[in-house]
Amino acid sequence: MDGELIEKIALPNGIVLEIRDCSRPIAADTDRVSLRILAPIPIDPSFFTGDDGGCERMRHHYGDSLLFEHGNERSFVPRGERERVFRGFVAAFKEDTLPYLSRPDFARCFVRSKYRDLEKKTYPFPGTGQETEG
Repeated sequence: MDGELIEKIALPNGIVLEIRDCSRPIAADTDRVSLRILAPIPIDPSFFTGDDGGCERMRHHYGDSLLFEHGNERSFVPRGERERVFRGFVAAFKEDTLPYLSRPDFARCFVRSKYRDLEKKTYPFPGTGQETEG
C-alpha cells in the first residue's frame, strides 16, 4: 500500500478501513495533501440470491474481495498548513462518510452495485483475458 498508515478503524459491521496519508512535497515550500481511505470488502455468497452464479462471476473477475477507496486531495498547500489540512480531511470523512460505511448492509450493497456494473460491461477486464458475458 502506498502512503503512511495513520489509523485503522474497525466498524461495527465487520469492515476494517485504513486511513492513509499519501501527501508529498510539490515544491520547496508547498505540498500536495492527499488522504486515502481503503477498505477490503469480501465477496460473500450470502450477498447473492438464488443460484445465478453471481458470486462465482464476481470472484472470477475481482478475487475474493473488492477494494472500497475514498480520497481527498489539495495541491499547493503551504508546508506549514499541511497537517491542519490533512486533519480537516480526516474529520470531514469521519463526519460525512463513516456513518454510511458503518451501515449493517453497506458491504452487501457495495458488492451488489459492483455486480450490476459487471453485468452491464462487455469489454475485457484487466488481467482476465476474457470478456464478460453481459
